[in-house]
Amino acid sequence: MMKFRTIMSSDIAKCPIHSFLPSHYRDDGSCRCGEVKELKRQLRELRKEMRSAGIKKTSPFNGGLDMETYCYNARRFELETKIKSEES
Repeated sequence: MMKFRTIMSSDIAKCPIHSFLPSHYRDDGSCRCGEVKELKRQLRELRKEMRSAGIKKTSPFNGGLDMETYCYNARRFELETKIKSEES
């Protein structure tokens, strides 16, 4: 048996990462971006992408980074900061 779920485009537009995964949204249409479990999942996926792209973990505040390295590390920093603030 297959389960189908409709996601409203307005709900996707409200999500900071614009996720198309149905499991990312609650029944009321709100996204799970603020949940620690979801943030940790996003961080794991980002680290996996960074490994496959050969991008090393570094501070996004360092100068002289290429755009791809900066973007990945800025997103990593943002996720880690959100996780720390939610856990405390």
